[in-house]
Amino acid sequence: MSKRSQKSSYPAGSLKESQKPSVIKHLVGGNWVEIEAPAKKRVNPKKQHEVVDFYQGRKWLRIRRAVLKKFGRVCMKCGQDEGVIQIDHIKPRSKYPELELVFNNLQVLCMPCNSEKSNKNEHDYRPTNKRKSK
Repeated sequence: MSKRSQKSSYPAGSLKESQKPSVIKHLVGGNWVEIEAPAKKRVNPKKQHEVVDFYQGRKWLRIRRAVLKKFGRVCMKCGQDEGVIQIDHIKPRSKYPELELVFNNLQVLCMPCNSEKSNKNEHDYRPTNKRKSK
């Protein structure tokens, strides 16, 4: 049974070509059986590139270097100075996109501490003596 001769369970014109399920073959009891595979979820390519483009952009790389120059390559939560060091947004980009390039919204964290923090909280681990008073 070929793809063309197989009848789809979807009404004609109800799905875009990219959303239509594909046919996959499985070996069942020594016989090849064609099964309709579910359509794959598509990632919006614009959104995917926005994240990559932001972290590779000149503005981010410039401010990232400035944060590392001021605070050093030491995790502000646990004090680790080895391994992967990341620059964290205190107020997450997902909730406060307008603060993504604000120096006072950035802190240095190691990968485990940054992963633990995620965008769940807005905890500021910067030492109080290095912050400017308001």
